[in-house]
Amino acid sequence: MKKLILSFATIIAASAAFAQSNSLSVSQTGDGNNAPITQQGNGNSLSVSQNGNGNGVPNYGSINQQGTSNAGSISVNGDQNQVDFNQTGNSNQGTISTTGNGNQVFLYNLRDAYGAGSQNEAIITQVGNNNVGGAGDFDGSGHNQSSVTQTGNNNEGYAFSMGYQGTNNRTTATQTGNNNFAWAVVNWGQGSNNEISVAQVGDGNEGSVQAMFGNNNRASVTQTGNGNVGRASIVGGNFNQIDIAQTGDDNHAAVEQAYGSQNLAGITQTGSNNALDLLQNGSSNTATILQEGNGNTLTGLESAPRPYNGAGAIQGGNGNSLTLTQTGDGNMVRFGQFGSNNTATIMQGPQN
Repeated sequence: MKKLILSFATIIAASAAFAQSNSLSVSQTGDGNNAPITQQGNGNSLSVSQNGNGNGVPNYGSINQQGTSNAGSISVNGDQNQVDFNQTGNSNQGTISTTGNGNQVFLYNLRDAYGAGSQNEAIITQVGNNNVGGAGDFDGSGHNQSSVTQTGNNNEGYAFSMGYQGTNNRTTATQTGNNNFAWAVVNWGQGSNNEISVAQVGDGNEGSVQAMFGNNNRASVTQTGNGNVGRASIVGGNFNQIDIAQTGDDNHAAVEQAYGSQNLAGITQTGSNNALDLLQNGSSNTATILQEGNGNTLTGLESAPRPYNGAGAIQGGNGNSLTLTQTGDGNMVRFGQFGSNNTATIMQGPQN
């Protein structure tokens, strides 16, 4: 009977494929169920609820909405479930929420045959352990939002916007728990005015943000806890900004800004035995660094084919070390160390 009901729901979805403003609701209870659904048109709504284990739509694009101003909501309660949900067009909103362990969910916004793919939202919320969530847009034209929020341990969260020239996109990954991994990226192209952020609370987490070849982009990593790793990279472009803030002990931050100008990097580490690696390559870039605690280390390299780069670093506490190398002309460094047994090595010289 359960399979008969599912088939009937699928027939309804298919028969309404070319109509407008349709509403479809599917509810499943039990194990090993599937729900392949397709909606085409504008102003459609979709709601899927699954309770049990091993349920899902394991094939790529098994749930599809194509058109404008569509809304889709999927709720999963149980373990080892899988969801693949695609929305194609403009002004669509998709949400997936899971409660349980070992669930894998993916929500993608795609552009249509006419190149439309803007003002879409992809939102994933997961509670439990060993979950995987991926939300984002491919080849969108801009103003898209993607977010993944996870609570639990050993989770993986991916938020992205992969348009070549997209603008004003927002990608966010937020995690609470231990030993989680988060990755947020915007534009493997020439987009601008995008925001990428990762926020993690817990121990042993790793967060990474990336952007490439765009202007006025902002990337940030915020971590609270011990033994965390934060990475931020913006390669190419001008007027980009990176911010990293870590609170706790034994944390590591790595920052890269390459092949651009007038970029900013701000790094704050509060705690002991933290480490920072900084690379800025280009011209007129600025780095501001604050480390508070004991036994912290800073390693920096700035190189400029043209002037001017500037670096400012403050270390407060005991036993800290600072190494900074600047190559090129017209570079500037300001630093301060407060406490005992600190060391500083600064090298400035012409470009090789």
